[in-house]
Amino acid sequence: MAAVGPKAKAAVPALLEAAESRDSWVCLSVARALWNIDRQTNAAVRLYTRSLQSTNSSHRQVALVYLRQMGTAARAARPQIQAALKDSDDLVRRKAEKALREVDPDLLHSSLQGINEQIPAAVAKLVQTIQSGEFKDCFRALETIAVFGPDAKPAVPALIEVLTGPAPQLPGPFAGIGLMNSRRNAAVALAEIGPEARAAAPALIGLLKEHRDHNRAIYCKALGRIGPAANEAVPVLEETLQDDNRGIRLAAAVALTRIEPQQASNAVAVLKSLQNDPELATVWVTDESGAAKQTSLKDFQNPASRFFRLSASVPLWRLGLEQEPPVEGIIEELNGPYGSDHVSYVELLGDIGPEAKAALPTLAKHLNTDQFIIGLRRAAAIAIRRIDPGEAARLGLPGMLAVP
Repeated sequence: MAAVGPKAKAAVPALLEAAESRDSWVCLSVARALWNIDRQTNAAVRLYTRSLQSTNSSHRQVALVYLRQMGTAARAARPQIQAALKDSDDLVRRKAEKALREVDPDLLHSSLQGINEQIPAAVAKLVQTIQSGEFKDCFRALETIAVFGPDAKPAVPALIEVLTGPAPQLPGPFAGIGLMNSRRNAAVALAEIGPEARAAAPALIGLLKEHRDHNRAIYCKALGRIGPAANEAVPVLEETLQDDNRGIRLAAAVALTRIEPQQASNAVAVLKSLQNDPELATVWVTDESGAAKQTSLKDFQNPASRFFRLSASVPLWRLGLEQEPPVEGIIEELNGPYGSDHVSYVELLGDIGPEAKAALPTLAKHLNTDQFIIGLRRAAAIAIRRIDPGEAARLGLPGMLAVP
């Protein structure tokens, strides 16, 4: 009936009766039909706002989609849509943002501004959750806090506790997985805090020495972002340059160029070798008969080769060993199909800083991507802030990305 539209007006009394159903899906369908058939604004808004109280996040998402379609006619639902901006489900928050942009863009702007004006309180609340919350809440707080960058400095002691503390009380193998992922998020946050996180250097160095820790590249990155204040990490980073894993070698080399840029000859050698790695210059492909054969990068562009070439170019440019940062190459990668390296490419643009302003439109696209990957959107927000703080403010960042 919703698809029939005004020609189904005779069904309105039955629809109004069905609106009393306790089935949320029925109510959502009824509301849509009443709006499409007879522009029953009050009834539709009442049913949609009722669905926003559902414990089923899918119901809340659908209600927000339909409220968005109503546009300014749904203004009576503004308080409920605004409340959904802080929903516990990221997908619901995204739908609420889109809905409020159509229903009342001024209210959306003021709501985001209000969130951004409460950064100290938000950081304090996240710290409290990290220190005493249940694992699920603690983990979400750890995922979130990096978007505050240097403003998250008060979280450093809590983040150190995560790095050095015991595994969470989870069943079976989940305890180890939970510990590894928590440490990863803590190190990412410390990297964004930067030099003010220098108290975490000993803990990061200790973990970097553990060859079984899969987060070693992230620990290198955090030490590098701390900068010269983490100079006690130089010996272990130099040793890490010999690691069998290319990604870890890359991370160690980048860290050394940040900590001791004037004494990074070994790191520079590693970066240049990664740009021209002979093992990445030859790849295996399958011919028409299904047989495997070797080919060169002249015939086939190996994604790993491009990644290491672009990644190594950024620190080499920062050292003055390359004339231009590889902004255009990174933009090209980000404008292609979504891949597992997208977050890393976005982070590279943030590392380049103001010289990557040409990438702001691409980052804005990833900030609003339909890919339901909040980590990518948070990385885009961080990169935009590093490149152009004024643009980040104009976009209302971090906004809802600061909600765990």
